[in-house]
Formats: sequence, structure tokens, C-alpha cells
Amino acid sequence: MKIVTLSFDDGTIQDKRLVSILERYGLRATFHLNSGFFGQKHEIVHGGILCDHTELTIEEAKKVYRNQEIAVHTVHHPDLSKLDEKEILAEVGEDQQALEEIFEQKIIGMAYPGGGTPYNEVVMRVIRNNTSICFARTVHEQYDYSLPQNWMEWNPTCDIQSDKFPYLTEKFIESADSEEINLLYVWGHAFEFDKYDNWERMEAFAEKIASNSALRVMTTKEVYLYANANRK
Repeated sequence: MKIVTLSFDDGTIQDKRLVSILERYGLRATFHLNSGFFGQKHEIVHGGILCDHTELTIEEAKKVYRNQEIAVHTVHHPDLSKLDEKEILAEVGEDQQALEEIFEQKIIGMAYPGGGTPYNEVVMRVIRNNTSICFARTVHEQYDYSLPQNWMEWNPTCDIQSDKFPYLTEKFIESADSEEINLLYVWGHAFEFDKYDNWERMEAFAEKIASNSALRVMTTKEVYLYANANRK
């Protein structure tokens, strides 16, 4: 089985355009949000380029993501590896609670905030043992289509802005189908489509996967539940 899943972080205003593309093709993705940043207007320097990183307000977010999946990204986007256990639980648990109340969804997934490795064995243990979070995405690209050995350290196939993204997508689509789950996991930030002025990349990808009947597009929660329900 060939499955495609997409996830995007930070809940910025560019998600309006991103979601409009997804919904044009009948697709759903997973959006990782910081409940402490709704409505903040600011810019960030990302890769040496100044980017608009204004977050959606709660009311905007409820409308934009009404047909999408929501997941945890912590309240304030800290490096979790630098926090104590109480602080880790506050950032993750309070974000989960707030997002569930706002979007009326049961949330069991998250993405670690920040680049590099903003988590460690302690962070994973604290979250796994003290919350109902079942899986967590990293930003470490694995460039293959396998499921994680550790669901609390779920490495995606690649960033949608990666130079390897076109090749990995084509290789995945052209590969033979099998009973085993092969997963193309693509992640990113919507503001980077503005940064690189390459929205056509998202448009072309959405059209390609939506028009291919051999592919199943799932949210990350759906992938997790499906994979574990069908574990042999």
C-alpha cells in the first residue's frame, strides 16, 4: 500500500492559501499549532531571508482548518530538550488541551518545535508516559518511505522545499505497490512558499497525488491508527 501524508507547522497566515489548494483537490493535511501564538503579527529571518510569520487568529484558524487535522506544536515553541519535566508537560499538555477545545478534535500527535534536535530521550519519555500523545514528528529527513521504529521519533521522508523532493516523489509514485505500507511523508511551512516564491510546487504536488488512484492520502493520525491496527 502506498500512502501519502503531509504536515505543516506554525499556523501562519500563508496556511489560508495552502489549505485552499488542498481542498481544491479534496486533500487533508495535519497542521501543528502553537496555542500561545494565535494572532501574533511578526516577521522572522529564516535562512537569511525576512519572512512574514504572522499567525492566524483563533477565529481565522477555526475557519481555515475546519476540514483539516490539528496536532500539537507546544504552547510557545521552545526547545523542549532545555526544559525540566514540569515545563515539558506544560508546553505539550496545555497545547493539546487548548487545541482540542478550540477545534473540537481528539489530538494524539505532535511535531517537535525547532530545528536541529529539540528533544531527547527524557523529552520523549515524559511525553509518552504522562500525556495521550502517541506520536511525534521530527524535522530529520530520512529520504525513504518506511514507518518509524519509534513513533515518538517519526522522521519524515523530506521537506517539501528539499532539492530531493521531486525525485523522491517520482520514485515513490513509480514504485511497485505491495501489501507492505510505503509512506511518503512530506512536511514543511506554508510561509516558505512565499519565501521561495514557489507555490506552484505545492499546486503541482497536490494535483499529482490527488489524481493518482494508486495512492491513499491520509493525515498523520490516520496513518498512525491504520498502521497500528494492521500490525502483524
